[in-house]
Amino acid sequence: MRRLVAIAGHTFAVELDLASEPPVARLDGEPADADLRRVDARTVSLLVAGRAYTFYLEPGEAPGQLHVGGSAGNASASITDPRRQRREPEGEAGTLRLTAPMAGRVVRWLAAPGDELAAGQAVLVLEAMKMQNEVRSPKAGRLSACLAAAGEAVAPGAALAEIE
Repeated sequence: MRRLVAIAGHTFAVELDLASEPPVARLDGEPADADLRRVDARTVSLLVAGRAYTFYLEPGEAPGQLHVGGSAGNASASITDPRRQRREPEGEAGTLRLTAPMAGRVVRWLAAPGDELAAGQAVLVLEAMKMQNEVRSPKAGRLSACLAAAGEAVAPGAALAEIE
């Protein structure tokens, strides 16, 4: 399972392999010594590198939004599935802005402005944590603009392209 965790203005890629024994955790691609325990239906305790954190969902919070308590105090956090963070409505009706699902570097474009795209068609290749990932169009349409250049480093959620 891979998630992007945004907390106090920083975004981290968190990977959990709960099927392995013992479970394996990675933080921004690096192995992390972690112990995760469910306290109750709304509370999880996490021990990472000797630091304890408590995550809890407040009643009425949106899915993926939670509060974190730790030795440095309390903060709000959001957890997103990078596969669901590929697009956001922008501009005129029908235009979507394709966004980076994770921090990385644009390796190459697989389509050019003016090209017709099928839903699910690969638009560009994004390298993150030494892996190349295809970013796909969430809908059929025309690629109207490439907003990041090949070789450019992008942050999670950065605008990559516009699709009409």
